[in-house]
This record gives sequence, structure tokens and C-alpha cells, in this order.
Amino acid sequence: MAKSKKIEMIPASKLTVDPAIQRSEEKHHVDRLAAQWNDDLCGVLVGSRRADGRVYLLDGQQRWLAQTTRKNNFKYVFPVMVHSGLSLKEEALIFQGYNKGRKNVGPYANHRVSIIAEDPVAMAVEDAVTGIGFTTGASSHGTTVGCIATLYRIVQRKSGTIADQAYFLQMALDTSHQVYGKTDDPFRGDIVEALALFWEKHWDDPNIDQAVLVRKMAAYTVPQLIAASRARAIGNNRPTTVMCTILEEAYNHRRKAGAKLKSVA
Repeated sequence: MAKSKKIEMIPASKLTVDPAIQRSEEKHHVDRLAAQWNDDLCGVLVGSRRADGRVYLLDGQQRWLAQTTRKNNFKYVFPVMVHSGLSLKEEALIFQGYNKGRKNVGPYANHRVSIIAEDPVAMAVEDAVTGIGFTTGASSHGTTVGCIATLYRIVQRKSGTIADQAYFLQMALDTSHQVYGKTDDPFRGDIVEALALFWEKHWDDPNIDQAVLVRKMAAYTVPQLIAASRARAIGNNRPTTVMCTILEEAYNHRRKAGAKLKSVA
């Protein structure tokens, strides 16, 4: 199918969405749009006509839902800029382009689309998480990792390659889950980030032992670890950096000199 685009007038019943490309419904926004609907302010929706002949929305889903799920007006005719001949990656890039800077695009929704768009950071994050048997999600629970913004920040750190940072992320997630998977938040963002810093510093230390770190960390509940790091994070010291130091101190506590971490600053 050759690439083209043109504005078409399409009934609401002829439009649809692909959850892999679109974000979830924003209920309050849709309710407000339906209650305050103004034809003059509707604007032009953006869609992609796929090989099955249907038009999948890339921008305007909430307006479409306001007419269909709230007003039950499936005959409402929308002006739609219809693209033809797009790949899924191109659809994802268009979605991101229209939604860039919009506050209501959540990190997880953006992450899913970024994977389809083949963004290298997104793919590294997803591979790091799934590579150890976990999944990404909108919130953390069980083996689902929800601190998406933190995962991106870790992988994008300039102190190493994306592959290196993805490895430190894996170790951080695995360690956090071993410590808190049954008792507390298994993937709290600041703890995961502090652990990633810890593994970045000590992954090649001959005295590093993940089992020891897990055992020493277990002495802290999540609230205790957060409180301790915040109490010491004064001036320009970031809580995650301080938390990394606390983990180093806990690791070395009561260990023989030859078994302590060698590279603690």
C-alpha cells in the first residue's frame, strides 16, 4: 500500500484503536469532553488505514470515546487525517509526535509505543526487565515493574553504554525483588536507582556477593531505608546517592577487612 494522507469524513462507528499504539482511556477527560462537547472545537483526528481497511486512531481517541462510549453517538462524523501505507513503527512515531509534551501521556503508555517505534532505550529497558522474568506495567506489584521513568533514567546514564546500564538495571531489579518481593514495594523507583548505582560501582569488585547484599538490605524495611537516606541527603546530596552509600556501609558492616567492598568512596 503506497503511503498517502488525506482528510476524510468518517462516522465514529468506522473508527477503532489499537491498544498497543494508544494509551488507556482517561475517564475524567472523556466525561468532561462529552459534557462540554463543542463541534467547533473538535478539531481533526488522526488515523491510519491498515491492510484490513479499518482506520485506527493515532490522535483523538478521547474525543472519539466522548461520542461513542458516553454519548452513544456512533453516527457522529469526525474529520480525520487518514494516513495509508504506514508500518506499526511509523504509526508509533506519529502517535509520539502528536503527544510529545502532553502531560497526560503516562510513562508506561509512552514506553509501549516507544518499543513499537524501536527506540533503543525503550528496547533496552524492556529486554532488561523481561530478561530476568519480570514484566513492565503502569504500577509495581508482584513481578511487574512500574517505575518506568526510573528505568529510563538508569539506562540513559552517560557513565556507561546502554548495554552496561541495562545490566546494572537487571541486577538492581533482581536484588530489590529478592529483598522486598514478599514484604514491601518490590520495585520502588528510588531504591531501584540506588541499587543500580551500587552495582555500577561494584559489579567487578572481587568481594561483591549479591546474597550478602540481599541479607544486609533485609535489615531495613522500605520506609526505614527511605527515611535513613532522606535524613542524610543534605545540601546537594541526592537521596539515591546517599542510599547507595548506606547500602555500601551495610554491606561492609562486621565483615572482615579482606571481605569488604574495595571501591567504597
